Amino acid sequence: MYLYIIFFILALLCIVELNFGRKYSKKILIIPIVVFFTLSFLRWERGSDWQAYHDMFINIFKIKYYQDNYEFLFVSLNKIVRFFTDSYTVFLFTAACIIFPCTYNIIKKYSISPILSLLVLFCTALGFIFFVRQTVAISLCLFAIHFIIQRKFLYFFITLLIAFMFHRSAIVFLPAYFVYNLNFSRKQIILIAVCSFGLTFVAKALFGYLSFLNIASISERSDMYLKEGKNSFGSAFSPMETMVRGIGYRLVVIIIGLSFYDLYVKDKMYRGFFNIYLVGVLLFIIMVPISVALIRFAAYYEIAQLFLYPYIILFFKNKEVKNVVLFIMIAFFFIRINSVITGYYDLYIPYKSIFNKSLPVKF
Repeated sequence: MYLYIIFFILALLCIVELNFGRKYSKKILIIPIVVFFTLSFLRWERGSDWQAYHDMFINIFKIKYYQDNYEFLFVSLNKIVRFFTDSYTVFLFTAACIIFPCTYNIIKKYSISPILSLLVLFCTALGFIFFVRQTVAISLCLFAIHFIIQRKFLYFFITLLIAFMFHRSAIVFLPAYFVYNLNFSRKQIILIAVCSFGLTFVAKALFGYLSFLNIASISERSDMYLKEGKNSFGSAFSPMETMVRGIGYRLVVIIIGLSFYDLYVKDKMYRGFFNIYLVGVLLFIIMVPISVALIRFAAYYEIAQLFLYPYIILFFKNKEVKNVVLFIMIAFFFIRINSVITGYYDLYIPYKSIFNKSLPVKF
């Protein structure tokens, strides 16, 4: 219930933002961010992989497996916090101190409708409340967008390297620096989307090849993804349902982008964000038929959608039309967040915190 309350409050704030101006939304943006931040570290036994990450933190000095198989900075953060305390809440607080400042600063600086961007984040990733280690990497890649826009490759690469040392999958975001400045025609965008469906067979063959190379963790993980291709990983939806829903949502954004192609041509920043998101759609379509777990590669690029939706409203000049478009968006995002919650209901509902640890929940 609490997630739906947050949704409707954000939706109401989006209406206020549209009708009373961005200067007000920039001032109040910090409030929902602080709410997300607080919920993220006060939670207990909520979110995916809770037990695995909790056990890792508690046993980081005892079990060598963690130090050998997890990324350097993630292991180091566990070690530093564990050296001073055995409180997993303190660890969550420390990680949240990386995630939310990165998210807040980039949305505030580059979104033309910060509250709407936050609504998009909430409806697609639950506002990073239930973060895992990849979320730290994604937030750093989100922050790296600043250096993409400013064309500072060295700073971008350093930020990406830090993200990589929290989650190796962050390396897929490297091409984003170059993709941002590309200028596709309508036909090229359609061709990219169509070809992505065929590339999934190439990707599957590549994973099959890697699984036989016998290169330590690369072969092991490739083999795992191929074998668990039909695993829903705790979701209430089957892999097929996840694929159909996911591709459907993403193609809607691409179709909208094609409808506003004039904006794509004229506005460099919109074009850059659209290009980055297009790569995310490409990766999703290629990877999801192989394994639901591989969707994580698309997440780094799909974060660009936070900035795309506000541009759609900007395209319209009439205030009444803008409000109608916003209401359609809110309805669309309600479907999105309902899908996210329904898919992993037991991981998010009810909210259990450090203040009610005795509350029985499934996780």
